[in-house]
Amino acid sequence: MKLRLIGHRDIAAGLFFFVLGSLTAWGSTAYKLGNAMRMGPGYFPLALGLLLAALGLLLVLRNTRPDLLSDESRLIEKPCLRSLGLIGFSLLTFAFALQTAGLIVATLGLVIFSGIAYRAFNWKELGLLSGGLATFAVLVFAYGLGLPLQVFPA
Repeated sequence: MKLRLIGHRDIAAGLFFFVLGSLTAWGSTAYKLGNAMRMGPGYFPLALGLLLAALGLLLVLRNTRPDLLSDESRLIEKPCLRSLGLIGFSLLTFAFALQTAGLIVATLGLVIFSGIAYRAFNWKELGLLSGGLATFAVLVFAYGLGLPLQVFPA
């Protein structure tokens, strides 16, 4: 079911990005900026803040020009509460399972529950993806970076 968009949500998102980016850039000026060769602690937050503010401004400008928007782009679909719930549940599963069940089980739960949120999921693809991502996470975070993560269930 399509709904008419009342009060352009993209404009609100653009304003939010602009304000957040501006505040980040302003807050980063309290730190030493340095230069491109010797970056200080405020250099990267300033660059990200300015980039986010520019992106927000671009989003606002793009959506205030009616000639850039077609009728199709003003239609949004009703949010799927099932998908939102499953994705939120997958994040909570990962957060709570990481300490007790280990990185492998937590990653498997995250990927499987997130994948089920997609209506046309395939169990075979989901199994391969979750196994591959769990293996990648263990190799990179536990062994490569040496983070003190519990890999296997206790």
